[in-house]
Formats: sequence, structure tokens, C-alpha cells
Amino acid sequence: AAEFLEVYDGVVPEYREMVDEMCSGPIVAMEIRFKPTSLRINNDISAEKRQQRVVEKFRDHAGPWDVNIAKELYPRTIRGTFGRDRIRNAVHCTDLPKDGIIEVEYFFKILASSSYVDGWK
Repeated sequence: AAEFLEVYDGVVPEYREMVDEMCSGPIVAMEIRFKPTSLRINNDISAEKRQQRVVEKFRDHAGPWDVNIAKELYPRTIRGTFGRDRIRNAVHCTDLPKDGIIEVEYFFKILASSSYVDGWK
């Protein structure tokens, strides 16, 4: 968890608590992809723009990072519904499409091929 969240070290005051929370139980890692609704849309949008739209849409569904704001202004989002506080906010989502690619590789390539998963099988 510390390795995954290291970009927040020294930036977010709750970094240590975030690491502890991520280590406190199982997590679900997902890769969310763009699915075009028609061939015309698929051909008109660049891969980079599709990635940006996926990130934006998922962030909309996740809601604000601050759970109090999510509960007040966006109660039907993931964080508005399931978040408890700024540490236990129910979901992590990337800020940038390029970060999303790195995070997917971390969970599905690096961890999947390492000794981390030996105890999980």
C-alpha cells in the first residue's frame, strides 16, 4: 500500500492513515475501459480522449474525495453512499488517464507476477 500510495507521501497529511486503511482488509482492483456505443463514435474519438472520458466519468461516479462534501452535495455517488471519512472514503480513482495506466499495471502486472499474491492463492 505504501508503494502504491507513495505519490501522496508528503502531499496529503493523512498519507500514513491511508496506507494503514489500505492494509486493513481486502481490496477490489478494477480496470474500467471505454466502450463505444457505436462504430461512428469509436472512429471519431482518439484513444487519449477515450481514456480522459473514462477517468472523468468514473470520478463523477466516485464523487468528491472529501466524504463530507460527497454526502452533502452528491449523496448518490460511491463516496456519498459508502464513504465514512477522508481516509475510509470507499474508493480510489486516478486523477489522470496516464496515472490510470500506471495503476492498472501496478495491480495487474507487477503485483500479479510477484510474491505478493503467493499467499492469496
